[in-house]
Amino acid sequence: MPFFTRRFAEKMLIDLGRLLDSRKKRDIQSRYDGKNHSDKIGAEAELALMWAFYQEGFDISVEPLNNDIPGSKNPDLLITGIVDKPIIADITTISGSDDKAYIEPNSLLDIDGHNTLNKTLRRKNKQLKNISYAPHYKVVFIWDGGWPLIREHFLTPNNRRERVGNDNLTLEAFCRWHRAKASFDCVCVICPYRKGLGVPMARSPMEWGIFTVPDRPPFGPSFSQRVRESLRHLPEPLWEPYQIKSLNKQGAFNDKKWPPRWKGTRITGGCTMRISAKLIQLFLAGEIDQERFEYEAFGKLDKSDSHPNFFKLYLDQGKSIESAEIISCGHEYDEDIIEFKFKEDIAIKKFRDLDEGNS
Repeated sequence: MPFFTRRFAEKMLIDLGRLLDSRKKRDIQSRYDGKNHSDKIGAEAELALMWAFYQEGFDISVEPLNNDIPGSKNPDLLITGIVDKPIIADITTISGSDDKAYIEPNSLLDIDGHNTLNKTLRRKNKQLKNISYAPHYKVVFIWDGGWPLIREHFLTPNNRRERVGNDNLTLEAFCRWHRAKASFDCVCVICPYRKGLGVPMARSPMEWGIFTVPDRPPFGPSFSQRVRESLRHLPEPLWEPYQIKSLNKQGAFNDKKWPPRWKGTRITGGCTMRISAKLIQLFLAGEIDQERFEYEAFGKLDKSDSHPNFFKLYLDQGKSIESAEIISCGHEYDEDIIEFKFKEDIAIKKFRDLDEGNS
C-alpha cells in the first residue's frame, strides 16, 4: 500500500480489533482495496493514526458519537489523555492533484475559493460545528497525500512567515485564517518527508513533519511532540506523498501480487544469492516471462545487456543449488526473500574443468 505494507496494515487491524466494529473494519478494508487513490490514502492515514495513538497509551474511541444530525458525519476519533480535555478528532487527507504549490492571497481572503485546502477545511467545519461533547476540543488532522504546499512547508523552514503583496501565503497563514473562522480548535498537519541532511535524498531518513495551528497551549509544541512520539510507533513510510501520487498514476498499487518495491537481489561471498520469493513465485506461476524476471531480479534490460543472470552464471560455472531458505521480511515488506547457496556439482561440471582445478 502507499505508506505502509499490507502486512503492517493487517497487523494494525488485528491490534485494534476490539476497538473496531465489523462495519468499520469493512469500511477500511474496502477503501484499502478500492481503485480510488484518495480513498486508499485516507483509509491508511485513519488506521495509522488510530493505531499510533493506541500504541502510545491514549484512550481512544472510534467513531464515538451517536450523531443524529441530518447531513452531519460522525467524527473519526475521541482521544483522551493527549491534552487537558478529550479531543474529538476528524482525519482527512489532501492530495491536491490540480492545485498550485502555493495559494494566492486573493484565494485566502475569498472564503469561497476553490483550492483543495480551502474546500477541505470548510467541509470539516460543517461536519464538526454541530457536534456536542463537552468539555472537549475539536481537532482536524490533515495527512499529506501529495499536496505540494505541505511538503514545501517542511523543506523550506526558513520561509514559514506570512508574506504579503504579490507573494504567496504560507500554509500556516491559511490554516490560521480558517481556524479563526471555524468551529474547530486546532488544525494538525502531518507529512512524512525526507530532510536530506547532506546525504542523497533517496538514502536520508524519513521524518514526521508536524505543525499545529494555533501554536500555543494546550496545542503548539507540546501537542505536536506528543503526536510525533505516537507516530514513532509506526515503521518508516515506504514513500513520500509526492512519490505515491506518481506511483499511483503508474498503477503501482492496483495489483496486490506486485509490491511497489522489491527487496532486491543480493550476491554475497561463498556463492550465496538472496532474491525475492514473490518474484520467483510470479515467474514459476507464469505471471511474468523470463525477460521480465531477469529485469526485476538482475536489472537486465534485454539480451544484449551485460548484467548477468546469476542462476545461469552459476550453472555455467558447474555449480548447482545446495540449499534454499526462506527468510522473512516481517511487516517491513510485502514479500520475503529466498537465500540460495550454490556449490560445485560433478553432475553438471565438465571433467576437464575438474582437471584444470587440480593442476
